[in-house]
Amino acid sequence: TKLKGYTWLDQGSGLINAPAAWKTAERYFNKVDPTRTMTYRVSAPNTEFNQLKSNTVFYRAAGHTPEGRQNISIGVDFPADWDADQKARFYQDFSIDTEGNFFSVRQDRKYFKGEKSASMHLYFNNDKMREPGLYAGMITARDGRFPLFSVPVAVVKPHFFTRQNKGLLKFNSGNLKAGDNRRFFVEIPANS
Repeated sequence: TKLKGYTWLDQGSGLINAPAAWKTAERYFNKVDPTRTMTYRVSAPNTEFNQLKSNTVFYRAAGHTPEGRQNISIGVDFPADWDADQKARFYQDFSIDTEGNFFSVRQDRKYFKGEKSASMHLYFNNDKMREPGLYAGMITARDGRFPLFSVPVAVVKPHFFTRQNKGLLKFNSGNLKAGDNRRFFVEIPANS
């Protein structure tokens, strides 16, 4: 159960709802042979790792988000006992849901065919990220109602030390209740 007002970064998947989890597991295992499940490999743009790819889209360097299309590639890891013919005949379509108004994926359906990877195209909307802070969203691929994989999307827009603020930043966290948080992101100047 998701917590209202919290991002995936704050809550992960939310609170455990045991009765709903049991019902979902029953539906899933009635539909799917658990010995034939697939896993998925996500390769997404990321400025925080040397290879510049990871399983999450994450930008925080100097508040930069790229212009234009960002490609996300998804591959399938087949069951170990599948032969080449089974892999070649594999087909799975999926819908794409997004959560977050600061980006878009302009396709609502994609598919895997054979051993070829699928790709999604992500676009950032910088007009929705004018204020400093954390922008966190999620891309979820579903086969019907069942999630296949998710791709977290996070962009940090920091506060900067500038001539206008005379190199001084002040923050007020206000009145926080138990469990609340308020983050302030600051870009430290390179020469400090």
